[in-house]
Amino acid sequence: GSELPKPWLAFQTSSIFDQGYFSSIPGIFLYSFHEYKSISAPSFHAELSNGTTTTDVSSRFTPQYSGRPGQPDFNYGDLNPQPEGTYTFTATVETLDGILSPPLTGTFTLDTTLPILNTELTDHIITREPTLNVPITVLDSSPTVTQVGVNNVVHYTSSNLAFTAQVPLTEGMNQITILARDAAQNYAPLIMYSDIFLDSTPATLSNIVPADGTIYQELSVPMVSGTSSEPLFSAKVNNQTATLSEDKLSFSISTIGFSTEGDKTLHIE
Repeated sequence: GSELPKPWLAFQTSSIFDQGYFSSIPGIFLYSFHEYKSISAPSFHAELSNGTTTTDVSSRFTPQYSGRPGQPDFNYGDLNPQPEGTYTFTATVETLDGILSPPLTGTFTLDTTLPILNTELTDHIITREPTLNVPITVLDSSPTVTQVGVNNVVHYTSSNLAFTAQVPLTEGMNQITILARDAAQNYAPLIMYSDIFLDSTPATLSNIVPADGTIYQELSVPMVSGTSSEPLFSAKVNNQTATLSEDKLSFSISTIGFSTEGDKTLHIE
């Protein structure tokens, strides 16, 4: 005669292991069925293998059997906790008269470790370049996605473990955030830089002392000072470093000397 149909097992959610990576094993909800025979509750068997060791996890499941032919039966199991690693889950079931189902299998990786995110960028930067290069490295055993945002907008995404993000800046203050997430939905601690200043417009100097044409009887200028239209990072007079005011909107330097008489030029930068 023809071969009798076999019982079968299925995941309630067919994609339960499709993601492949988890920080915690999801609850496993199975249902079994045979079109005209009853399933044997004690026959349910489940194993979890990490490639080296195979463990019987049948007792981790709670059965709900109807005991009626043609009616689905259910098993729910929680396999947590387990060490990190890659696992294969296998389950089978039999009818009351011993017809064994084909094995139901699913493979997944358990990863509970957060990605480690590193960058060479430092905060409190003033730059005149509209694009900032940010070297980034990520350490993680699972596939990882890193996003770099500027002022709450993601501008760069990479799945590489080492890369340089080219980040566009807007004039003035910028906030840069770097976030790494692995395939198991583990997040690295957020890295944030809130003081990245783009200044692509040259400062305008005024109130320069001494005024142009001032005559001194000594071979030195006792004081050079001035104000700026915007905060200064540094100021030099004839290649000598000047002192900035607390608000960085003015500078001064004392005693600029000359070796000979005659018309002289003060170079302020």
